[in-house]
Amino acid sequence: MVPFCIFVLCFFLQAVSAVYSDEAFRTDWQIANLGDQVYSSVLTATNYITISNNGVLSVLNNTSKDGLVQWRHQLEQHTDGERFLGVLNNEVIVSGTDNLLQLWNTTSSFLISSVYLDAPMVGIQSLSNGELMVVDSSGVVSKVDSLFQVSSVAALETGIIKSIEISSLNNGNAVILINSDDLYLVDLRSSSLSKVSLKNDLNIEATRILTMHQNKVFFVTPNDLINVLVLSDHSKVSKSSFKEIKTDYQSELFKLLDLNSYILVNNFDYYASTTKDKSSIKYAYTYDENLVMSLSYNNIQLFDSELGIEIVKYNHNLDLDLDGAKNIKVAYTPSADGASHNIHVVIEYYNKEITSIYNDALLWNRDESLSEVDEYIVYDPSKNLQSQQQEVANFQHYLEEENNVDIFGAFMARWKDHWQQLKKLDQIITRGFGNIFSFGDGEIDAKQKIEFGLNKQLVVLTKNNKVFNLDMETGKINWKFSQLSKFMDTNNRSITGFLNDNNKNIKIWFDDGFVVTLDIANGMVKHTTVDGIPAHKKLIPVNLNEFIHEEPAGLLDDDLILRLDGDQFQYISNNDATPELSQDLFFSYINDDSTAIEVFMFNPSSKALVNAWKFQTDANEKIVATASSARNPNSMASIGLILGDKSTLYKYLYPNIISLAVFDDASQELSIKIFDSVSGKLIKSVFHPATDKIDDTSIQMIQGDNYLVYSFYSYHPTISSKIHVVEFYESQKSDQKSLSSITNQSVSILDYDAVQPFIRFKSYNFAHRIEKLALTSTKFDISTKNIIMKLSNGQIYLIPKFLISSRRIEGRELTNSEKMEYMNIPYDANLPINNNAIINHKRLIVGDNKAQMFSVATNLESTTIICYAGNDIFCTKAYPSSQFDVLSAGFNKGQLLLTIAALVLAGLVSWSMVERKKLNSFWIDNY
Repeated sequence: MVPFCIFVLCFFLQAVSAVYSDEAFRTDWQIANLGDQVYSSVLTATNYITISNNGVLSVLNNTSKDGLVQWRHQLEQHTDGERFLGVLNNEVIVSGTDNLLQLWNTTSSFLISSVYLDAPMVGIQSLSNGELMVVDSSGVVSKVDSLFQVSSVAALETGIIKSIEISSLNNGNAVILINSDDLYLVDLRSSSLSKVSLKNDLNIEATRILTMHQNKVFFVTPNDLINVLVLSDHSKVSKSSFKEIKTDYQSELFKLLDLNSYILVNNFDYYASTTKDKSSIKYAYTYDENLVMSLSYNNIQLFDSELGIEIVKYNHNLDLDLDGAKNIKVAYTPSADGASHNIHVVIEYYNKEITSIYNDALLWNRDESLSEVDEYIVYDPSKNLQSQQQEVANFQHYLEEENNVDIFGAFMARWKDHWQQLKKLDQIITRGFGNIFSFGDGEIDAKQKIEFGLNKQLVVLTKNNKVFNLDMETGKINWKFSQLSKFMDTNNRSITGFLNDNNKNIKIWFDDGFVVTLDIANGMVKHTTVDGIPAHKKLIPVNLNEFIHEEPAGLLDDDLILRLDGDQFQYISNNDATPELSQDLFFSYINDDSTAIEVFMFNPSSKALVNAWKFQTDANEKIVATASSARNPNSMASIGLILGDKSTLYKYLYPNIISLAVFDDASQELSIKIFDSVSGKLIKSVFHPATDKIDDTSIQMIQGDNYLVYSFYSYHPTISSKIHVVEFYESQKSDQKSLSSITNQSVSILDYDAVQPFIRFKSYNFAHRIEKLALTSTKFDISTKNIIMKLSNGQIYLIPKFLISSRRIEGRELTNSEKMEYMNIPYDANLPINNNAIINHKRLIVGDNKAQMFSVATNLESTTIICYAGNDIFCTKAYPSSQFDVLSAGFNKGQLLLTIAALVLAGLVSWSMVERKKLNSFWIDNY
């Protein structure tokens, strides 16, 4: 009997499934993007380098086939002006923003040096001798040598620079064209310059400059002719310095190539064909006086422009969409002996896709659309309403069969069930012993992922109107829908709603009432409809779980939609059935200029929408941040704090609280206003004076069950982020409960309105700039609440809420009773930095305060999925209270097996000894 019991014990050990603690290292993922929009780019023989509108400097290895980012850096200078890139000695990158010039090592991402110019830059040009030339807004021309020494060369005789074109000559000098008229030739060796006016000296009127290449200037005349100005002297410029002025430029270079249908296109160093023939040359690039590279839809060619012969031709056969190209970069790298000719081409498209081609092969293709996420939906395939209803229907059918079947039929049905279970016995035994004797990394199968709620999907809508479905565990793109634009371009529509339809479909609403329905599982268009409702500006989906305590049958997220039509809201049902609700719903709306907030009440029975109250800011004030409680009362883990003396300090758990951060642009003052969202009564107001020197773009707010946490970056009294916490309790004293019940179900709004909460306040300093705040979410809210911080240095940081508490004792020692209270520690104004709490580890997460950051609960109370969608998309698993419901990766299976083996051996020995003792007791007479 004992051996059998031990076997049963070993067999059922497999029932303990685990998510190991190092799983975050294996399953966290990141989609690293180049920036919101590529502003400028450079292509070298080995690297593709970009700088984006939001100041992200990125380097990709253009020789690899994965198209992954080698390294990135978020430039500290945030500007709405131009951003520049240059290459020094073909080895290091030079970035320019405002008046900051920085030198970067392309391999290690090491910042070699930084130089501040006297004025903002207006142009950068890499020179043929490996050096760099910089022009600032005051007209000063500077040279950057190989040692990154910046020296002033000359000053242009000009006023305000409205436009600038720079071209490098073969001798290392440069030609600069200012405001489409003043042409300068800068001799860098002698630090001299010469000037000629196109209009006054050469009688040339150029309406715009198309491009400059070496000693040629291509411009458009008032009668729309394309002319070329050829410079004969590479050392100075004068009225007689020009070899010739030619019109109809395509008759010179392209006549040699037998191409007669080309025009020049603005902002591109290429010539574009007007023909749509896929076999014709689309773009041509000149490298020097003798080489011309041509690019067509399906091939790349290299020509000798003097002899007019083809040197090499590569057939990539990719059928490129060159008509949608925004920018094309080309790098030509011949071998030392001239026997081979290697050509890199990178094409940047208007739809934010980037394609890299090397000779006749596609290296990689990137879609940068995910750098700008507008909306998101979390889709859980295991909670599909249809499958749940089917399970219920199957179960009901099974019960009906059991009630109506005869004895023989019941016996046969039971026998079939047991037979099906018996057929799976070998799988159960194999899996059970496999889990016991496996010393692997704790991988879980697809069924366990569904059981643990780990198989969620993230569906996002990007600014350029693409929809992506991403696996939240791996980051894999399950499907992409790129055809929304075809529903918009012809009708000039805009998207106003991105909604989850019963966890089965995605409904995309447009401003004229047109609706596109996608299958959330595969991204296929199910149907398109027109709701017949007049044009509207905004859709507000309301998650009813935030307002009601028990969800009505058949009702899921976003079943109630409120449409803003002008200044009026109207009700739309996202379900065929009318929602059955027992109470009024309150929701808020902030107007477009952020100067007022209106709270509306929706009555489900009458479907009437009433303006409950409105808060209007004063002159020069604007609402810069808001927060409201979004908790589920059914999953509330605690109604109070258990103090060290075993008494209870009850939380003020009123769900209808909304907080506003109001900033005065004139006085630079910040006020935090906390309202009752039902009555509009002001509960609390916190004031921060102008002396704090607050950066209003850094203000962030989150709200929990009985607390508000807000932060901002300020420059006084210390340069740091200031984190403030406001906590609400029913009374200042413990064991005093003013409200009638411990659950919200029986507490009316009037009960809360009659009780003024006791409010505690505390402030903390945090060394890094905080860009975004969020709270962790778990299934039952038993795990310790953690505050998620996205920092400006690219880190995502978790800090327990009890560290940011208003009850931390200041100025004295803790009493014995206070020491017994859970996680009650003395007050320290400076919050510590724990490197183990950086959940993105070595990854750099690029984004700003406009990004989305959220936490999604799983079926494991210990585990939550944290996602960030900004310039990058990043998801990982986090464990706010450690993994108390799962085994860790460090769990010693070997020791467990040895212990079990020792117990089995001891059991066998003991069993044998007991049996022998029993036998002896019958046969041996002790007398």
